Amino acid sequence: PDFFTHLHTKYFPTLPPDPSKLAWMHAPTPSEDLSYHPSQPSLPVSALRFDFRGDLLPPRTSRELPSNLGLHHHADAPNAAGYTVPELARLARSAFPTQRCMAMQMLGRILYKLGKGVYGVEEITQGLWRCMEEGRVIAGLEEAAAGRMGGHLSVKAYATDALWLWQKGGGHRWKAE
Repeated sequence: PDFFTHLHTKYFPTLPPDPSKLAWMHAPTPSEDLSYHPSQPSLPVSALRFDFRGDLLPPRTSRELPSNLGLHHHADAPNAAGYTVPELARLARSAFPTQRCMAMQMLGRILYKLGKGVYGVEEITQGLWRCMEEGRVIAGLEEAAAGRMGGHLSVKAYATDALWLWQKGGGHRWKAE
């Protein structure tokens, strides 16, 4: 509870305290953060969260998972584990190769399952394809696989693998409506 006071005392003892400068570090408590929460009557498809295997994380499961699994981050719903397709599309263009690789790996798994119809409901499937299109996911993967977004070897490999999964899942036949 005294973390910010101790932080200021230890590292910035000569500066006057200004809590507003550290406001960005305050994660909302689970009771304050109602984004991606089981109490919501509905969610936009773009808010759906996925684990590292490309499986959907329902809100209840997402909020119950411990943070040591690596699925929590400082995005739209900090108390919910998992990544959304729009978040992954942004991370796939990160300046940090490890973030790009993780995002591309997850996108590839989601694309495979999407092509195979694993997510079931037609509205979810169509919405996820739309998110992929709006995030220019396929185009970004093709650029990365060709080395047009920098020549990092792992990025090329993960992009190529994601494209292969997209093809293998049958998603290359999908057309936006």
